[in-house]
Amino acid sequence: MRFPILLVTGLVCIVLGVAGSEWSRRHPAEKLAPVVLPPPAALTADALAVTEPLADVPADAEQLHVSNAELTGFARDVKLPESFAVAEAKAVLGGSLFARHATAHGNAVFFISEEGKQGAKQTLVRVTAGDLPRALAVHRPGVGALALDGTRLYWSEGGAIFSTDSTAGGAAKAVVQFPKARITSLGVSGNLLVAALVPKALDPFSSEPVGAIVSVSISDGRVKVLAGKQVRPAEVRTDGRSAVWIAGYPAELWQAELPGGEPRLLSTRADGPVLLENAFITFRHPVVGSPELVRMGADGTSVVLAKGEVDRVTQLAGDSWFSVGGTVSRVDARGEQTQVVARLPQPVLELAVTDDALYVVTRQEAGGHLLVRLPRSTPEGARP
Repeated sequence: MRFPILLVTGLVCIVLGVAGSEWSRRHPAEKLAPVVLPPPAALTADALAVTEPLADVPADAEQLHVSNAELTGFARDVKLPESFAVAEAKAVLGGSLFARHATAHGNAVFFISEEGKQGAKQTLVRVTAGDLPRALAVHRPGVGALALDGTRLYWSEGGAIFSTDSTAGGAAKAVVQFPKARITSLGVSGNLLVAALVPKALDPFSSEPVGAIVSVSISDGRVKVLAGKQVRPAEVRTDGRSAVWIAGYPAELWQAELPGGEPRLLSTRADGPVLLENAFITFRHPVVGSPELVRMGADGTSVVLAKGEVDRVTQLAGDSWFSVGGTVSRVDARGEQTQVVARLPQPVLELAVTDDALYVVTRQEAGGHLLVRLPRSTPEGARP
């Protein structure tokens, strides 16, 4: 009896399956349109420039002592490699040093020293010809930009700006914090900071016009938006009278008068680094097939200081020093006299000129970076 029962049961299942399939074919289910959520609204420049309280960070005396001892060891043990045959060159720091964003003021050069795995923390370092290297602020997270003016060193961490004494270091004094922004560049003159802001979570390669340029009063923290809807704003500089920066994709050179004026386009193509000195703006102009280093005056006239793939630039009293690969040259303000200062065996990573020397960061053969002090001009009778 079991076999006929199983047979009947199987036939019933088949019939029900066929019937169900036919009913589904004749009565198809209504297709629902996929739910598409609108993209989050982009922050306005004013929303990006909103600030919130920021606390000072006391100096960590123990960590400062440890970092300074380490820097002293780097300075004591460093030697120039035999391939570094440059007249009057002096090795300053080496070891496991990784340095970036070198900038100078007076007779001192400052830079960010990377620490930990993938540079998770940074130390701000000061170097002069006459003193041992000094750590000014240690184990800072995510330092993104530096700016110097007189006795204070300013830096950014995400959307926050701190400062410390540029000679002795110590506590990180709070300046301002933009909780919705990340700072890509800083400039300072007197009582005024200028900063380039982008939304905190923005992809660095995004071409969305969501950035802003703002000014910040150091004395009272008052913020003013100078320009909004900026694409990849960077290389912001100020002399107290105006602010200049690059933005766009491809990048353009812009300027706004201070305390606030309508931004105006200075050049339809520009690359960093951007330097501002005595109302003259120096920048790289990426001419197709023949890039140039250009110096532009307040009246819009410009002179070509150098041609070629310039990597790094620094400036003092009208003269400029620039690198192409491992070759460092000096050029006058009119672009008429160019002198090769040094030919290094490795490419130049950072370049900064002080009142008494030229500092270069390059690679060590065994890994890590090497900070070298050079004369600002080729010594008489010497070969660069």
